[in-house]
Amino acid sequence: MNIREFSRILEKFFQGSSSSEDNRLLRDLPEQEMETLFDEYARSKWENAGQAIPEDVRIRIKDKLFRKIQDAGSGHGMQSPKKIFIRVAIAAGICLAAILGYTAAEYGHRQQTFEVIADRGQKSSVTLPDGTAVTLNSASRITWRSDYNRKNRTVGLEGEAYFEVAKNEKVPFTVRTGKMDVTALGTEFDVKAYEEDPYVTATLVKGSIRADFDGQSEILVPDQYIVVDKTTGKSEVVTAENPEYLVPWKNDELLFAGETLEEIALVLERMYDMEVVFMDEAAKDFSYTGLIRNSSLHNVLELISGTSPVRYTISGNIIAFSDAD
Repeated sequence: MNIREFSRILEKFFQGSSSSEDNRLLRDLPEQEMETLFDEYARSKWENAGQAIPEDVRIRIKDKLFRKIQDAGSGHGMQSPKKIFIRVAIAAGICLAAILGYTAAEYGHRQQTFEVIADRGQKSSVTLPDGTAVTLNSASRITWRSDYNRKNRTVGLEGEAYFEVAKNEKVPFTVRTGKMDVTALGTEFDVKAYEEDPYVTATLVKGSIRADFDGQSEILVPDQYIVVDKTTGKSEVVTAENPEYLVPWKNDELLFAGETLEEIALVLERMYDMEVVFMDEAAKDFSYTGLIRNSSLHNVLELISGTSPVRYTISGNIIAFSDAD
């Protein structure tokens, strides 16, 4: 049987209009030939559809197909081909949407949202459908919709993430944070947008990016970063003095540039899944500058207490800072 004849009979089978002779022809096909023809049919339908099928739709498609096969088997002696179709259907997966008449118009309005979360004290990595690699810092979340890499390449970010963007000049890549959008063509950059932080930042490592915020735009070149005040909308573009330390968290390093201990406490809570409390208000105001290469919690706390009149205690998951004076 050639693919044209097989397609004609199979589509009639799916529509419930196959004759007993049609069913006999399917039943009498050798198993290997059945699988080969079905794979070719499904592949052609999938290529014509040109759409990704959400998981819930795919499950319903398979269920519908199996019911059709079972009904035909009980009514027309199709018990033998049933096993073949089930095995091939599982292999074909999302191709079955086109076979059963599902089109983008029928499920396009039912977009799904996907997400990857890095919990406090953890990091996560994900490769997006276009090949873009994303590394999430602690307490961060990235989301994208099921039409990603077709009409757009837009992701939402809460927290911090490092992006190695797959090049696609026709479809720009955009990170949305709520306070600033960062758009790139093919590049590597970091975006930091924690809800509790007063600033949102974007740091460019390679390529170029455009930062859009509060009706303004800034173009960054490598080794620059932009800091936007979430309250006032004011921004500053800075060229890094030492590009080696642009994104230290990716190398399990901590870089402080004049942050107060109160600001550093937020970093410690996210990185180590701890709660930080201050026994003395004065301890919040001490500031720190420097790079910590060994960023184990014990090492970080020892450096903090060793370079300022602050002491700490740990009880369970609580770090308590107090003035040593």
